[in-house]
Amino acid sequence: MKTFVQMSLMHDQWTRTDRLQCKLLMLVCLLIFPTAALPTTVDAFVTEVKSPTIFQVGALDVALRAQTKCQVEKLTAFDGFFKGWTGHLFDPSRDLSATSRSTMKTVPCSTLDIRIGSRVHVEGGVKGVNPTFVATWIIVYAIQNNPKLEGGAILEEEPQLHHTAEDWTGTIWADGYPMTLVPQTKLLGAPENARLGYLYAWKNPVIRAEQLGAEPNSTPFSSILLHANTYVTYRAMRTADGTITAKQLRLWPNKVGAGETKYLSKFAVMIRDPDYRNHVPGVLKFRHTRNIDILPDQLVQEWVSRLGNELIPQYQQNLPQTNATKIRFRFYVVRPYGSALNNLLNYIDGGYRRSYDNMVVAMPNGMIIIPDTTLSALRNKAQLAALLSYAIAAILQKQSYIAKSVFKSAYPSDLYTVGLLTNKQKLRLGILAMFNSGYDIREAPFAWADALGVPIQNPMTPAADSKRSSKGWASWYVKYSLYWYAAYAFNYIGQYYKDVDYSKLKRGEAEYAAFLQELRQADPEAFAKQRPASNQAAKSR
Repeated sequence: MKTFVQMSLMHDQWTRTDRLQCKLLMLVCLLIFPTAALPTTVDAFVTEVKSPTIFQVGALDVALRAQTKCQVEKLTAFDGFFKGWTGHLFDPSRDLSATSRSTMKTVPCSTLDIRIGSRVHVEGGVKGVNPTFVATWIIVYAIQNNPKLEGGAILEEEPQLHHTAEDWTGTIWADGYPMTLVPQTKLLGAPENARLGYLYAWKNPVIRAEQLGAEPNSTPFSSILLHANTYVTYRAMRTADGTITAKQLRLWPNKVGAGETKYLSKFAVMIRDPDYRNHVPGVLKFRHTRNIDILPDQLVQEWVSRLGNELIPQYQQNLPQTNATKIRFRFYVVRPYGSALNNLLNYIDGGYRRSYDNMVVAMPNGMIIIPDTTLSALRNKAQLAALLSYAIAAILQKQSYIAKSVFKSAYPSDLYTVGLLTNKQKLRLGILAMFNSGYDIREAPFAWADALGVPIQNPMTPAADSKRSSKGWASWYVKYSLYWYAAYAFNYIGQYYKDVDYSKLKRGEAEYAAFLQELRQADPEAFAKQRPASNQAAKSR
């Protein structure tokens, strides 16, 4: 194949006879060598933009030419639930190119909005010694997000606001969204017994967070609430480019009441520290779990704990120990523990319980459990930063406590919806925490999949995931939802981190490789038990 490529470069220098011989040789090569080595279509997420006409998807360069036909398809993939299980960006088995070209708008290629996070479908071929995919036709999928935003969270960033005689203006990061305050923004207070809850309608099971409490308008707004560690519910409008303008914010203090204290008491844990000198595992024992073995390697434990503490938002680090909202985060690397859910542990992944055994678990009391098999499946430090950030966000946002009222009497579809919406929040806030700590947020969309041993390929391959049986339904669901989360994360990154200098963000590949050597010595079985990952997926990103 290399000989064929070199000959094609010299093509114009040859005589007509030589050209005929070359064509014959090309035909022979096509018969001998597998055509799969030269893709003719690429369906992928953009991971780097080098110029207006050259971008990368994983390790593959894609180039647009003057003859390239450029089209845009508008999708509304992220509103509501799974929409009949036939979604746009989160089904790896769906061929997006099947959409009729006549229904899509043809535009000048110079007007394409291709950014990191964009999903594209390209037809063409690989050319050149250094493989470049030259596009003859490209579709850029433009995500049409719901212009109305409504939700709630605990503020994790200090607002950047200016106060005039009558108004507050500036930016406030709420729920992972940068919101602009304008003079027309309503700022409201709420009674101290207000709380966040999940509200959803029968025909439209979209969860939104809202404050609950009697006479919510009886409490006036106070500017002392405009700081991190404050509850906020928001109503906002979002334009096509992602700009968000807050229409209304309602704020009240974050306090730990009797109900929350009682709930947290259910997660009391008995801890026996490892005997590191004699390599004897420690033990974690929760009220509703079997013994969980703590890996007896101090270097591994300290390395993961340092990274975890680095990702905790600054406001939490600054809280005094006497503050009731101060969370004591603890990170434990453990050996595989099997199923430990029992409707109490707050998995960072929604979905089927059996599908997510031995995954990272975020306890509401601040304890984060990381199986060493999960660590062995990751490929760099940024991916671990993503998983830990997701877990930290779940705890800081009190997702388990807030959702417990839904879990008491919910239908299965409601449980899936809760998992979908809480995971979206974790993705947003986790990516923000990664970025604040200097880690490459492009690894966030892949971290869950790699940790589960079902890596997402980029470029994607036409998957057989659509051929599912009743026995394989759970694994299909995992793959399906992981693509959904990857697409959601990339869409979020593309909107709110489009001006980032990614060369200044770190992946920590060499550092993580050294860490894995230590982990392998501590528990060789962690690598033997790891589910086989796709080599192609590892090469493609």
